[in-house]
Amino acid sequence: MKLFCIGLVLGFAAFQTHVLARMHSNNPSKNNGYKGSDWKTLSGHPTKIIGHRGEKVLMPEHTLGSYEIAAIEQVDFVEPDLVLTKDEQLICFHDLTLRNTTDVAHVKELAYLEGLTVEGDWYIPDLTLAQIKILLVEQREIGIRPQYFNRLFQIPTFEEFLQLVQFMTHKLNVSIGIIPELKHPEILNKRLGKPYFMENEILRILAKYGYPLKSGDSASCETANGESVPCGLVVLQSFNKKSLQYLRNHTTIELMMLVEDEPLLLTVKGLKEISAFAHYYTVWKEILVSGVEAVLAYKQVSYNATEVKEMGGFIGKEDFLPLVHDRGMELGLYTIYDSREPSDRGCAVQCLPQNKTQEVFYFFEKGVDAIFTENIQEARELRIQYDFIIQMKLGSSASPITHSFLWITIFGICLSLFIYIAIKERCTKNQHFKLYLSLEG
Repeated sequence: MKLFCIGLVLGFAAFQTHVLARMHSNNPSKNNGYKGSDWKTLSGHPTKIIGHRGEKVLMPEHTLGSYEIAAIEQVDFVEPDLVLTKDEQLICFHDLTLRNTTDVAHVKELAYLEGLTVEGDWYIPDLTLAQIKILLVEQREIGIRPQYFNRLFQIPTFEEFLQLVQFMTHKLNVSIGIIPELKHPEILNKRLGKPYFMENEILRILAKYGYPLKSGDSASCETANGESVPCGLVVLQSFNKKSLQYLRNHTTIELMMLVEDEPLLLTVKGLKEISAFAHYYTVWKEILVSGVEAVLAYKQVSYNATEVKEMGGFIGKEDFLPLVHDRGMELGLYTIYDSREPSDRGCAVQCLPQNKTQEVFYFFEKGVDAIFTENIQEARELRIQYDFIIQMKLGSSASPITHSFLWITIFGICLSLFIYIAIKERCTKNQHFKLYLSLEG
């Protein structure tokens, strides 16, 4: 029995190494060793993991430190949110105001800008890039987030983000997917008096750093030292439908439509409209747990029932996956939080017990194609565990990996037996030798 246990441990260790190698996602568009039928996603490959604002659990969000940690953790896509400054510079930041996650309240030279547009706060479109660069980012005090890295990082520009991604691509020898979000493009473009300026500027900068904008364009990404690196996949995302429709006419980069509480976009015909320009249809996770009507009621969002009916009615929570996949689209959701932070799962009806494994497995089982997550390592470990379960369920007749596991285990048992016999023989010889010496003496 001891030999069997030792062999099982050795076999499982080798098997885990094999699984980890399969899970190493250099490029989320590649199969990476998975069978096409393993997962219920559109591609049959594992659900993609998107680093929400980088790795915001360990580092202040939207800093170069946050993005670098996300890359080291082998996330499939790193997400920078993009907004515009007064002098038309794209920076990586989630909000349009600065008080919550920077030290702006302690910067005397910017005190005169407080309340200029937003009462009691500083509005990013009121500041130039030079003024933004005075500020230092602070971590939110939630869950286990360390506070040691407060006021170490500036707010990065989009170009600085891309420079870091290409540096880390070279350093880690992996391609890193990026998924920039256009935050409030209509508001910011209108303030500048330049329709679709943000959209055009993002495309211009992507092209500047070697990313192909259209099918057939050649990729030419490189580090600041001129070393060529592979360009990772790019997806552009927004809650703004007009912005994505404009982008569709100017690039073949994949687009992601984010939907939260816009009733008509959560209908059958709304999904059909989105499928005309977007590759991803991404919703708040609660919609897949409690359903559209419960979520809208919970958030006190009113809607015209007649209009909804004319649009084919709300999509049922069990119908999202098949309907989205039938349109050739991928289904995404946001956001899976760190296990030490409230998940809010099911709270539109009744909050479900806090259990990240159950939560993530629920969405894996449904076949969700991409998840925005915080604490990337947790999410990756759960993806490995879920893939192991899939392979074991497939059985030996359907899964070559199961054969590998069994043969490795048998090898481990045989190796343990060989070591045991060798040690026993050596001990026996030593005993005989000691007996001979005692007799001679």
